[in-house]
Amino acid sequence: GNGLAFFGDPSSMWRLFLIATLVRWDDATDPGEMVAAAEDLLNVIPQLHSLDSESSDMRFRIAAESAQAEVHGAYGEFPLQAIAALLLHPAMQLQPLPRSFVDVGSGAGRVLLSLAAMSTWGSITGIEVSEPLHTLAANAIGELERQGKLPSGLVSSLHAEASDPTAARALHEADVVFCYSTAFPSPDGLRLPHLSATLASTLPAGALVITTDKWLVGSCFTFQDLLTLPGSDGDDDQIQAFLWTVSGECSEWSDKAAALADIEARWMGEDACADRPDACKALMTALGIDDEDET
Repeated sequence: GNGLAFFGDPSSMWRLFLIATLVRWDDATDPGEMVAAAEDLLNVIPQLHSLDSESSDMRFRIAAESAQAEVHGAYGEFPLQAIAALLLHPAMQLQPLPRSFVDVGSGAGRVLLSLAAMSTWGSITGIEVSEPLHTLAANAIGELERQGKLPSGLVSSLHAEASDPTAARALHEADVVFCYSTAFPSPDGLRLPHLSATLASTLPAGALVITTDKWLVGSCFTFQDLLTLPGSDGDDDQIQAFLWTVSGECSEWSDKAAALADIEARWMGEDACADRPDACKALMTALGIDDEDET
C-alpha cells in the first residue's frame, strides 16, 4: 500500500505531514505491486472483492436497478491494471502535491480505494448518481477507516449529479478528474458535450482530465495524450484514455448552460475530427486506421 494504513486515524495535519514526508509519488513505479496493494485493500470489503464473481454480479445488478443507463450511461468497472498505468503516466507527475482527485461516476468506490492504496493524494472524492452504489462506497470507506486501513477523511463519496452544487465544489478544487466515460451517453458515440460543459464551468485552470473512449469538446480543453489501456475482457479488449488539460478560457463560462450553448454552437458540427484533429489522429493511430480509411 502507500504506507498510510498503519497509522490508524491521524488528524488532517498529521496526514498531510505523512503525505509530504514519508510517501513520495515516485515510490509507486511497479504496476504489479500497485495492483496487489489495491486488491489487498478492496478484498477487506466483501462487497468490493476483486476476484469474487458473485460480488461483481451484485454490483452490476445494483447499478442496473438504480440508475438510468440512457441518462447516466451503463455501469462498468475500470480495471486495476489500467488505474496503475494511468498513475504512471508523466502527466500525472506534473500535478503538485498534495493532489486532489475526483472520479465522476465513481460507482461502488473501487477506483477511489485503489488510488488510496496505490499512490499519494491529498483528497480523493467520488461523485455517484446512484444512491445504492454511493452507499456501498460510503460504507466501505467507513469500514476501512474503522479498521485503520484508510486515513480518516482521505476518501469520500458524494451522492450527486456532477452538476450539483456539492459536486461542483469538489470539481472546483480538483487537480485530476477521472471519467470512465466509455458508456456515457453521447450524441454521436464520440463527443461528450454535456460532461464537457459541466467540467468547463467548474474546473480550475491547470487541472488534468481523463476520459475513456470518448472525448471532451470546447476551446478550454487541450488534448495532451492518448494512452491505450488494458480492458477487463481479455487481450483484445482495450480502453483508449484521452488526457486533457484545462486552460484559463474555462473561466469565461460561469455556468453549465452558457458553456453548453457555446459548445453546441461551435463544437458539434458534423465532422467530429475537424474540431479535434489531434485527438482524432491519435485515436486513429491507436486503432490502426490510416487516414485514407477514415469515413
